[in-house]
Amino acid sequence: MGYYVVNNSRVIQLRDGRIVIPAARHALRGEAFSSRGRVVCYLSDDVGKTWRPSATVLEAPPEMQTGFQEPGIVQLPDGELFMLLRNSSGVFYQSRSGDGGDTWSAAAPTTLKTPVSPASFKLIPGTDALLLVWNDHEAASPEIQGKRTPFTLALSRDNGNTWEHKLNLEDAPHGWFCYTAIAFTDRHVLLAYCAGDTRTMGGLALTRVARVPLPWLLQRLQ
Repeated sequence: MGYYVVNNSRVIQLRDGRIVIPAARHALRGEAFSSRGRVVCYLSDDVGKTWRPSATVLEAPPEMQTGFQEPGIVQLPDGELFMLLRNSSGVFYQSRSGDGGDTWSAAAPTTLKTPVSPASFKLIPGTDALLLVWNDHEAASPEIQGKRTPFTLALSRDNGNTWEHKLNLEDAPHGWFCYTAIAFTDRHVLLAYCAGDTRTMGGLALTRVARVPLPWLLQRLQ
């Protein structure tokens, strides 16, 4: 028995039409939920009529308490798929697929510091730049250790290998910024995300939508 977690704004359709759903499977031990996840992708080549699991199931190192959770993927300009994985190690792990999500490279740590919180990321239309949204803990003070703050944006121009010019849109120490959905218009990026205050409400109790001008954002992240 198991329980599957698929985050908001995670299902993607590749340029060849394939639909890919990245999911984390958590075992059920009787009535108990296990936080330790294993990641698999579900693939459809007939517009969702039939599905099959990926050949690869990504397993975290045994010492990683959470396993891999809440995976996200994006298709890069060259067709490769890039995945980031939430976990309890203090950095995101990444994996890549060259065959449309069927097989994946062994997951490896990135340099992106993070609490136990997911990443959201998309290719900016008309560019080769990836926009990443997460809680950057590169220089996190003791006050915010383990919290989902600040609310940070960064760009990668080399297919997710490196990230540059970070920008915090929010940095309230009691904020809880996560589960971002990203959408683009002609000149703006829309970010819809949880933005609760942990002192007065649950961290997931409030949703905020930010409308950010793309020219301004790209200038700030150059």
